[in-house]
Amino acid sequence: MGETHGDRVAHHLEHRVLKSLATTNRCALSMEMFETDKQLILDEYLLGHIPESSMHRDCKVWVYTIDYCSHEFPLDVFSQHNYQDYRPMVEFARKEGNFGSVIAHRCL
Repeated sequence: MGETHGDRVAHHLEHRVLKSLATTNRCALSMEMFETDKQLILDEYLLGHIPESSMHRDCKVWVYTIDYCSHEFPLDVFSQHNYQDYRPMVEFARKEGNFGSVIAHRCL
């Protein structure tokens, strides 16, 4: 599902679609907000093996960022992306535990 990273309404709708799909289909949550080398850490969190604080630290979860590979931007542009908008989907995937997650963001 396409979206604009800073659009909270879109994230809310994505969460609703994910919940709906999960009731009738086997599905996966693909996320570009995490870098691919953090897949194992995210998997450990989703399986309940590590606490959320460890996942945040080890996956370098952002509060506000503009570029997932480089954090060299002035503070005034940081309002465009917020992990809290995506967190309900991550937590839903953790709670359900019956579908996979795929990190789709690759930093070059």
